[in-house]
Amino acid sequence: MVQLVRSFNYFIYLKIMLLVIPSLYLIYALLSAAKANLSMMTYIVTQPVATIMLLVSCLSLFWFLLYQRHYDQRGQGKDLRKSLFFYLVASAIVGNLVGAGLAGLAIRQMPKPLEKTGIKEFWFEGILLLITLFCSFALIRMSLSVL
Repeated sequence: MVQLVRSFNYFIYLKIMLLVIPSLYLIYALLSAAKANLSMMTYIVTQPVATIMLLVSCLSLFWFLLYQRHYDQRGQGKDLRKSLFFYLVASAIVGNLVGAGLAGLAIRQMPKPLEKTGIKEFWFEGILLLITLFCSFALIRMSLSVL
């Protein structure tokens, strides 16, 4: 008997999500600025939470570029797995549970790596993770100052 294996490709959905989130948030910010009769620069200055969220959403574009670079070398899988792990941690820190879940499922779907690599070549992912930590700290700080 032939068993049908249904494969759900999480890589494609993660790639789409990394491109769609910044564009949707930018459209939202532009519409919010237009509704308030403000220029985009004035809106960003007067709404600090919107500024941080715009930075977080624009970080998704950098994650997409890293993801695309490592996705082309998916046969090895070693760099993509670590890059996805960095993205998983960064998404969980900011509260992007959908992104963290998709990254976790994509890591789980990958074949096991054949060789181990060090972490020194992932300095750019580390910088993105530090910026994400700063954004989450700023969001927590702003939300506590409102209370």
